[in-house]
Amino acid sequence: MERSSVVFRKPHPDEDKWLTLIKPFRWEVHMMLFVAITAYGVLTAVMERMNPFYMSKDKSLRSVIESIQYMFGALLNQGGNSLPSSMTGRVLVSFWWLFSIIIASTYGGNLIAFLTVSKETLPFTDIYGLVKQTKYHWGFFNGTISEELTEIDEKWKEVLSKALAWSKSTPDILSVDINTHLKRVKNGNYAFIGPSSLVKAWVQNDCNLVHFPVEDLFNTASIGLVKGSPYTDLISAMLTITQEAGLTEHWISHRL
Repeated sequence: MERSSVVFRKPHPDEDKWLTLIKPFRWEVHMMLFVAITAYGVLTAVMERMNPFYMSKDKSLRSVIESIQYMFGALLNQGGNSLPSSMTGRVLVSFWWLFSIIIASTYGGNLIAFLTVSKETLPFTDIYGLVKQTKYHWGFFNGTISEELTEIDEKWKEVLSKALAWSKSTPDILSVDINTHLKRVKNGNYAFIGPSSLVKAWVQNDCNLVHFPVEDLFNTASIGLVKGSPYTDLISAMLTITQEAGLTEHWISHRL
């Protein structure tokens, strides 16, 4: 009996390179910046239109679109041609410039850190992360995950149900052929749940693969003998010695 592991191909470093410019901020920050630019631009335009300072038509941030463009340009340290003439408008713009300087400095510092420090980020590091993500599919030897295990732990129920659903269009994810799973793993966006000795052999032969152990899923192997066979104790003892000596992993690594 041995524990199981999950193996998959590491994402290529150039796959998400185009996201470098937006990685310094989380998506929540980008969303709030969009809301802030729109809301502050509308507020400035409304305040300028209602301001009695302008008795006649004057060049200012009275247009909503022009005001939003100015706020966006300020974040890029560009600004715009039209500036408010009233004290109210200039105070609003001054506060926005202070905000823009802080945001630009924070973004620049984070961007430099992203460009200078290369950090390998895996899409998931445990079985819970595997279930939650949507990019990778997974597979295993048919019959590895039993119905009893799915009743004990909810996550294995989801692992099994999704795999069975995918198997209707791609039945090879439940294949008992080792090379079928290895080929899918090397092609990417696929994780294989299998015996640790087999998974470690794959990782040793391919540095692009990575794995992590699964604590509550075990794989068992047995040799069938006639009931009451006198060789039962002898074979059991030899199998134990073979497993503890690491011969199993040695043979698997050389076979693959």
